[in-house]
Amino acid sequence: MEPIFYRTSEIYHGQVTLVAQERMDAVTVRIWDRGLDEAIWEHALTAEEIAQGWYAFHDIDLSQTEYGRKHFDQLMEGYWPDPVLEVICTVRTDAGAEPLTKQAEVTDELSISARYDLKDPAEDFFHYFLEKTTYPDCFVIRTDPTPYGNIRIVYGEPVDPSPGDVAVTLVVNGQPISANACRLEVVPETYDGQTLYTYAFVMPRPASCPEHGTIEVRIVQQLLHSTGTLTRTFTIEY
Repeated sequence: MEPIFYRTSEIYHGQVTLVAQERMDAVTVRIWDRGLDEAIWEHALTAEEIAQGWYAFHDIDLSQTEYGRKHFDQLMEGYWPDPVLEVICTVRTDAGAEPLTKQAEVTDELSISARYDLKDPAEDFFHYFLEKTTYPDCFVIRTDPTPYGNIRIVYGEPVDPSPGDVAVTLVVNGQPISANACRLEVVPETYDGQTLYTYAFVMPRPASCPEHGTIEVRIVQQLLHSTGTLTRTFTIEY
């Protein structure tokens, strides 16, 4: 078994590749909090999922789980879990059934968000109250501050992608935008002697698109710490 476990900000993702799955029974995938010694989330694989040889999960927000509701007060007081991904199963061998457990430590991947920055910054909560840099009348893909200063964000499909690369496509009210007007802004800031970089991939709203509507965003990011990609597709009203 080869488990992969990572988070983007406070959201957890993982993937498990099974080997010799025809000899496996009762496969359970769970996120285990070693601090409180209990499960944050778990899933028992179906026979079909075992047979296909892999299982992936995305967007597990611990605050939305039964674990998060149970420990709400502790989380609000600053407790943060010490999570590990565990895959537990029974393997049939010539000597009989044997239990098998594999673990994977969590790694941190880029946390990426998408939004529309209002035409008037004075009306934009993000700019006015949070004092964040905005790009008026633009669709913006942002990262949280990261120590990696060589992240590549491109429009469309990347050529020869490297770890950490991000590819973005955007459709506004059914109309794909052109890559020609897109640009990447990188802002370095130093905190306690460490330089962190915030990336903003800026896509001006085309003049042919209405001032209000919906956008469909597809973001494909190459993982920094393991082989694989995280793909997200979502719709935003602007």
